[in-house]
Amino acid sequence: MKQVFKSKVDKALVIVIYVAVIGSVVPMMFLDFSWAVLIGAALLLAVLTWLLTGIRYTIDGEWLLVTCRGLSLEHKINVHSISHIRVTHTILSAPAASFDRIELRHGRHHSVVLSPCDKKAFVDALQAAANGAITVTLCDQPSH
Repeated sequence: MKQVFKSKVDKALVIVIYVAVIGSVVPMMFLDFSWAVLIGAALLLAVLTWLLTGIRYTIDGEWLLVTCRGLSLEHKINVHSISHIRVTHTILSAPAASFDRIELRHGRHHSVVLSPCDKKAFVDALQAAANGAITVTLCDQPSH
């Protein structure tokens, strides 16, 4: 059974992006107004918002598929290769539109950072797909 989970989107992250784009455009608009710059900034914000809201995590059988709408980003992980899931607050680049993140350790030395809206349901679905073989640390106490 295929289960699709959306990425959580932090309002703070969206605000930072909007402030950065608008903050770089406003001074130009006061110096020399340009419809092209204004339309370009609006299109950039629309595309960035569309991308941020298009991150999906799909559990299909024994596979976890991480996708981002509009980009050729697709990460496929066998759920049986996931050994550990833990909370992380890393700011490293990741297919996660929130700083409320979890790290999935898979294979020998691989990991991916994700930010599902419903972490518990996502982790439970991964555990079910992996027959409970994943060690999970979402707070201070690890569980199996």
